[in-house]
Order: sequence, then C-alpha cells, then structure tokens
Amino acid sequence: ALNVTTLNVHWGAIQARAEGALAFAPAGIPDGAMSVVVVNWRPAMAQAVRSGLVSADQSNQAMLVLNALANMNGTPEDLDIILRFDAGQMFLGPIALGPAPRLTGF
Repeated sequence: ALNVTTLNVHWGAIQARAEGALAFAPAGIPDGAMSVVVVNWRPAMAQAVRSGLVSADQSNQAMLVLNALANMNGTPEDLDIILRFDAGQMFLGPIALGPAPRLTGF
C-alpha cells in the first residue's frame, strides 16, 4: 500500500500538491485514488513541450482537455483533479487514460 498524506512539489512558478492512498495487487496493479492540485499548470505544459516530454500536437490536444478540467472547478489557473486507479485502468477526473501502470520491484 502507498499512503500519501502530503506531497508538495515546487518547480518555478508551478506548485503541485497530492494526497491519497493506493493498494497494489500482487501483479503491481494499483487501486485507489490520489487528489492532485496543480497551481499555475499552463507553464508546466509549455515546459513539457520544451523538454521533449510531449510533442506540440500532444500538447494541443492535452490543453483542450486540461482547460476543460480546470474550468470545471472554477479556477482555470489551477487543476484540482482526482487521479483514480480502478480495475487495472487509470482515470484523470472523468477521463479514461488507459491501462494503469504496473509498479513492481519495490
């Protein structure tokens, strides 16, 4: 199991906080949820493109989704979302992201 009571990350003007709990099946598949708040999230996407982590096309598509999620909580500058793992799948808010990563070797 992984229990996160407070995780704070500061990267320039970007701040992120997370908390939650995950349990792991023997194959390393997580189940549970993490509450994630990213303050001033837009520069993080620009940095991801500059670093080559995502392409410009991926960034444009992601920005549409992230803008919608940010607007849902009334503060478009911040993302306040749930990263959920359920039945081997991963979800960002209401959006299915695909198979959950297997975390093994700990």
